[in-house]
Amino acid sequence: EKPTGHQENQQEKELIIRQCTLDDVQKLLPLEIGYQKEEVFFSNEEPSPALYSFYLSRHIKSNYIFAAFKNADTVVSKAGINAISWNYALIGGVYTAPEYRRQGYSEKTLKFLFDFLSSRHKTPVLFVNVGNTKANSLYEKLGFTRISPYKIVYF
Repeated sequence: EKPTGHQENQQEKELIIRQCTLDDVQKLLPLEIGYQKEEVFFSNEEPSPALYSFYLSRHIKSNYIFAAFKNADTVVSKAGINAISWNYALIGGVYTAPEYRRQGYSEKTLKFLFDFLSSRHKTPVLFVNVGNTKANSLYEKLGFTRISPYKIVYF
C-alpha cells in the first residue's frame, strides 16, 4: 500500500510531496550526498555516487523515502523511514538542499511522512545531533520531545 502524492496549494503550488520510487534515485542522489557530507562523514572524503545510488535503491526497496519535488526533476527535501517496529518508526536521512532551507520544505515533507505513519498507527522517533540547533528547533515545533542524550558510532 503506497500513499498518494500531495500537492501544496498555498505557498508552493508546484510543490509535490510523495513517496519515492527507484526512478527517483538519481534525483535524490545530490541530497543524499549532501546529507552524508554534513551529518555522517568525519573527513573531507567525497562520498561515492555509485555507492550512495546503491544505498538509496536498497532503502527505497526495503523501507521508505519521501521527498518534496519542486518540479519533476528537482528534489528539494527528503526524509526516510529507516526502521519500523510494532509501534514505532525511526526517521532518518532528513535533509534539505542548502539553497532551499528555511522555506518550510522539511516541515512539509515530515508532516506528509507523519500522516503516512499515523495511517499505519506508528509513532515517529528519531535521533538528532544536539548541536544541530535548526533541526532541533524544527523537531520541537513538530512535537518531538528529547528523551536522552546518545552517541551514534559509524563503522
